[in-house]
Amino acid sequence: MCVGLFLEYILICLNLILVFVVFSNDFKNPLKRSFSLFVFGSVIWIFCANIVFVGKNMFFTKPTLLGAEVMILGFIFLAQYFPSKDKKEIKNNKTFFAFLIPWILIFLFTFSRFVIDLVDTDNDGYPNIIRGILFWARFLIMFFYATWSIYVFIKKYKELSLINKNGIFRLILFGSLLALSVLISDFFLFTTLNSFVIVLGVIFSFLFILSMAYSIARNEFVDMNIVLKKGVLYAISIFIISIVYFTFSFLFEDFLSKNDNIFHSLSGVSASVFCTVGFFYFKKDIENITDKIFFRGEYNHFLAINKFGEISSSAKDLDGLASGINEIFSETIKPSSFVLFIIKTNQIYFYKNNRREDSSTISDLYQNVTRDFNDIFTGQIFVKELKNNFNNLSEKARKKYEILISLCEKENISSIIPIYLKENLISILFIGYRRSGKEYFSQQDKILLSAISFEAGITIENIALYSGLQQYTDELNKKFIAKTEKIKNMYNSQSNFLADMSHEFQTPISILKGNLECLERKDKSKNKAEFYTIETTLDRLSRLINNLLMVSRLNSPNGKLKKNRINIYKLLERTYDDCVILTKNKGINFSFSSERCFIIGYEDKLREVLLNLISNALKYTNAGGSIFLSGKIVNDEVEIKVSDTGVGISKKNIPRIFERFYKIENNSYSGTGLGLYICKQIIEAHDGYIYVKSVLGKGSDFIIMIPRQKNN
Repeated sequence: MCVGLFLEYILICLNLILVFVVFSNDFKNPLKRSFSLFVFGSVIWIFCANIVFVGKNMFFTKPTLLGAEVMILGFIFLAQYFPSKDKKEIKNNKTFFAFLIPWILIFLFTFSRFVIDLVDTDNDGYPNIIRGILFWARFLIMFFYATWSIYVFIKKYKELSLINKNGIFRLILFGSLLALSVLISDFFLFTTLNSFVIVLGVIFSFLFILSMAYSIARNEFVDMNIVLKKGVLYAISIFIISIVYFTFSFLFEDFLSKNDNIFHSLSGVSASVFCTVGFFYFKKDIENITDKIFFRGEYNHFLAINKFGEISSSAKDLDGLASGINEIFSETIKPSSFVLFIIKTNQIYFYKNNRREDSSTISDLYQNVTRDFNDIFTGQIFVKELKNNFNNLSEKARKKYEILISLCEKENISSIIPIYLKENLISILFIGYRRSGKEYFSQQDKILLSAISFEAGITIENIALYSGLQQYTDELNKKFIAKTEKIKNMYNSQSNFLADMSHEFQTPISILKGNLECLERKDKSKNKAEFYTIETTLDRLSRLINNLLMVSRLNSPNGKLKKNRINIYKLLERTYDDCVILTKNKGINFSFSSERCFIIGYEDKLREVLLNLISNALKYTNAGGSIFLSGKIVNDEVEIKVSDTGVGISKKNIPRIFERFYKIENNSYSGTGLGLYICKQIIEAHDGYIYVKSVLGKGSDFIIMIPRQKNN
């Protein structure tokens, strides 16, 4: 009898610790709260029933009834919340709370004489219990609630997916047996007064604990880290109970042998108290020890998820994504291998022991499974959980499952993670067994895999969009380069044509001018006006041809000259000396000033620009006006300016005066429209720029900016 009581007290403590393991894992979860209430009620019933019918303490008679009622209430809520339901949905369900009214009434009458009328002991100390008028009603109501909960469990169980059914069956089976066994034991205890029926509740309570322990370890209803820590605490708790129980028996053997009833109650209570105190006292130390011994390879899955997010967001192609997955896996779950299969393009990325391997060795079965995946699978698949769970499947679905299992066993695949984007399957991740030898994935592993699946889906889509955009951009670049080359060839052809034609025209013009000069010398008195007109026309035509030839040379790749160091002061001084006589003849004041500065460029070309600008200034400035030529350093550039007080340029013409063949309308001065265009081309060949500031009727400033040579 003592050994039996000892085992029962151990069972009570194990139940309490089971409550703590489940409840502390997520105390806000209503499903786990209901489970804890269910187990806690069974603990109250076993504890109180033993004190009453073995310890002969009648004070705990009605608490025994209370324990059974609390257990049934937990069972009701467990069925209602199972497998997962929002707590607010239950709170707002008035029908459900109306359904609980009979239980509430029975609960209120538990401590009255309507359920148990009289509690006493006979001359031998055995319980003498008289049942009240509501005893039978209480039993029937409790039995109804238990069977209703079992019905709800079975109904919801049938609606579960195949993967979720695995392991849940044991919870429903042994939970239902425990609830019914406690009710039946409770009934016979208070009708036959035979304490042996307590064994029925104890047996199923023990089976329930074994089932839950196996389910936790097998299917990881809670994280294995927590299970191992609590498992060590289980052992310590049992050790404490044993020490306290037998120490108590040894120290007070003589006294307790004469007071057997007190011994059972007092020793059990003392052992339970010491166990509870010891459990929480050693909790933190045991967790630290188990972390160091068993979980040295553990990882922070939140940090791993954040790191993969950074890797995936920077991945520009699928190679980068696969490499990122390999990097995360090598730091976390450490699989022996994994395969990333891209459905749309049939691309395969195969990694083995953290190294990229030849994908040609991958079985064709991957493609077969991928093709049919959406027909029967809806989420993550863990092979060990899937195997031998083919119930309620059609023949076609069963065959597909069998193909999948055979593939996984052949290729050593432990899990299959589908990757979706907007409910469309775009990729599948096949993961091998862990190199650590651990067959099952923990809760944090599954959270990590879900996050990788989600992030990878977005990344694959982004890579596809980026690749499409890159391909489109490359095509545009090719077309642009082809068009540019075509335009360049056309432009070169045009320049070559202009150069050839200029040469061809220049020869007959030179012949005409030579003959005209001969005729003019022979007969100076006759036809002077006609000779002058012909001569000026030929000069104008010659300038036009020279300008066209200049344009063709500027645009020709063969027309590039060698750059030299140019002294700006000397360049402006020579230009001034060449032009000063022309300005004096027209009655225009001409001056220049310049700082001593240097540039790298084509001196002859720059001199042509200056002569062109001064020629224009002479053309558009009346007698009495002024022309000013200057040069100075402005930051890292040299500024050359040709200013005049001539007629100026209107605002509407300023933006276009550097265009080829552009002439100002209503201009009485003749020109080819190429002079300023040529100036602009020459300045740009010096990596500089030219612009104009002008006020109509007041004059113009033509400003040239060219990078200067700093080391003089």
